[in-house]
Amino acid sequence: MGGASTTVAVIGVPLVLLAGVLWTIRYWARERRKVWGAVAGSLGVSFRPSLGTPVLTGTYRGRVLRFDHVSHRGRSAQTRVVVALGRRPGGVLSISPQAAPINIIAAKLFGAHDVELGDPAFDARFTVKSEPPAFARGVLADTGLRQKLLAERVPFLVELDGQAVRLLIADCCETGVDHMRHVAVDGERVRALLDLACDLATALDARGDPSGATASASPDLARVARRTTSSYAGAALSALLALFMTYVIVAQWSAARRWRSVDAVIAKSEVAPGNRPEVIYRYTVGGATYESPFYAHLPDGLDEEHARAIVNSHPLGARLTVYYDVTRPSHGGLDRPKSPPITLVLPAVWAVCGALLFFSLRGT
Repeated sequence: MGGASTTVAVIGVPLVLLAGVLWTIRYWARERRKVWGAVAGSLGVSFRPSLGTPVLTGTYRGRVLRFDHVSHRGRSAQTRVVVALGRRPGGVLSISPQAAPINIIAAKLFGAHDVELGDPAFDARFTVKSEPPAFARGVLADTGLRQKLLAERVPFLVELDGQAVRLLIADCCETGVDHMRHVAVDGERVRALLDLACDLATALDARGDPSGATASASPDLARVARRTTSSYAGAALSALLALFMTYVIVAQWSAARRWRSVDAVIAKSEVAPGNRPEVIYRYTVGGATYESPFYAHLPDGLDEEHARAIVNSHPLGARLTVYYDVTRPSHGGLDRPKSPPITLVLPAVWAVCGALLFFSLRGT
């Protein structure tokens, strides 16, 4: 009875904590639906309720786009805007902060340098990678576009993804207010990011391949959506993994606690035909006597000298301590099964799986 109650407590407490986490996520999802729905309505796009992140989709300024939040390598939430291009890009392009670690390493180790545009302020702040280099110079030839990029004080990354341009910026456009019980969204900030992404798409189309016109870049946007949707599969897997590991650990812990020690005596110790040593010990539990082999598994082909040495090391009548399962006294053994440190292992399991759940819901 005591073991059952302990098992219920060990499994029940994490389940209650998980329920609390899921309720909190549900509460924040309801808050986000309310405020993000209003922002989406003002922009003329659709808001898709999502458990972990707001997702805006639709057509803005005549372009198909997707706006969502992601967590990049475990850091705080960032905004991702993906805008479809009307033409196949005329080259490869990426714009990133000049001080980004990857740019510094590439410059020092491989001699990689960015494309110079002739704008001292822009060249000093950003690293522009392009193939061919003339493609970047053409896309960023507009002084107004460069000024908009320079005016953005938050670190960001611009890169082409198939027939779409992706803007990833370290700003989630939302804050917690009223002691974190409600969410506030800066609608004008969202609009500015969409405008910036659309301006980049317009500049890219102006330098795109005229023969590569396309009606939609939905395959690229769908691929981004699939990466986000896959986060829910990761969250579900995290919860199932935590439950499964809890079951395994509790089962091992409960089994180890059922074993008791008892005095035993060697009842048989002889060399059987085929040079097979037979050593059997006998013990009594609750008035019943049980026998069990000392060596349950021995390799075949032992020589007579080796078999005789094993038998001589366990003389008839020698006493020893063995262990048995209180639920099955006939099931005995020479060693007590190890009991896992449940007070240390279980919190670690739930902490790891909780972290996986959290980062899965934050996005990929």
